[in-house]
Amino acid sequence: LFGRPVYLRFAHEMNGDWYPWAAGVNGNTAAEYQQAWRHVHSLFAPITGSLIKWVWSPNIVQHLSGTAPTLASLYPGDSYVDFAGLTGYEQNQGAPASTFDDTLGQIRTVTSKPVILSEVGASGPRKRSWLANLGAYLEDQPQVAGFVYFDTSIATTGASGNYSLDNSAYAAALHTSLSVMGLASG
Repeated sequence: LFGRPVYLRFAHEMNGDWYPWAAGVNGNTAAEYQQAWRHVHSLFAPITGSLIKWVWSPNIVQHLSGTAPTLASLYPGDSYVDFAGLTGYEQNQGAPASTFDDTLGQIRTVTSKPVILSEVGASGPRKRSWLANLGAYLEDQPQVAGFVYFDTSIATTGASGNYSLDNSAYAAALHTSLSVMGLASG
């Protein structure tokens, strides 16, 4: 490795039904997901030591089916996780709190590990206001250590929305929002 931590988001969004490793897909169970996570961790940890930071990252719970497994049933345990991650996209929910709060609450019932919003984006008519409010929302979430914005569009990746920051108004909204936190530079 290159001497700095690498954040590994292994088998993410396991509480959805769109990846082959997810609980409930291909006959997989939540217990098997935990077992697989622990197995992969036990193979890598002796080699990589603290240079790999393990990010366990479910999808937001709002749009999942009623049969989706609970986050508690999928969590591999604090000994195997460095950060709790979270994938969530604004899709006309209006505010970052509407996107993340329910899932952050559930994550807090299974771990006190720091959280990374490991895949986020905004699309639709409320995109600009959501981006403008993201910084203030994160300021009020001391458990959230950072985020990764998924800057993509349907045309480039087949994403379900246009999350691109190609419009200067969107980029400006996010820049202003992050300035609140001292994260944006001139």
